[in-house]
Amino acid sequence: MGRELLGLRWQHVDLDRAELAIRQTAQWLPRIGVTYRPPKTAKSSRSIALSPSTIERLRHHRQDQVEKRILLGPAYRDSDLFFCTVVGLPLDPSNIRRAWKKITDGAGVKMRFHDLRHAHATLMLQQGIHPKIVSERLGHATTAITLDTYSHVLPGLQAEAAEKFDALFSDKALANG
Repeated sequence: MGRELLGLRWQHVDLDRAELAIRQTAQWLPRIGVTYRPPKTAKSSRSIALSPSTIERLRHHRQDQVEKRILLGPAYRDSDLFFCTVVGLPLDPSNIRRAWKKITDGAGVKMRFHDLRHAHATLMLQQGIHPKIVSERLGHATTAITLDTYSHVLPGLQAEAAEKFDALFSDKALANG
């Protein structure tokens, strides 16, 4: 699971505004446990808009955590973590990797958890989302990084650009202009 996800706290999530903020990352260190740090770059600290269906799922997730906290009482260690164990402690990334491998093996898919980030970016670009928005959501320092990494998923961009430019100078366009 990504460091940003493991570092996410409920105080960084505004369900009413449908937005979450990346303000810290979590790193699991051997014999020490988890440490929290600011994101790598200034662009990595960012706010991300959330869809209505995501908000609905997050409300359910929050309710589940509240119910577990109430059920466990003082045994629950509330650290405000968005993703945590049933008793509120930070998740160990190795446990997440094992669970993810079990899920993907069961589905017959070979895929790392980090590949979900790439899938998200690829699907947004294929849906015509502006690369600047994709870059901001990923926390890339520049749009160039996003385009260099993902431009291969949009092989028809050159041909589409040529057709659109040509359309500007068609007889019909000139007659209306």
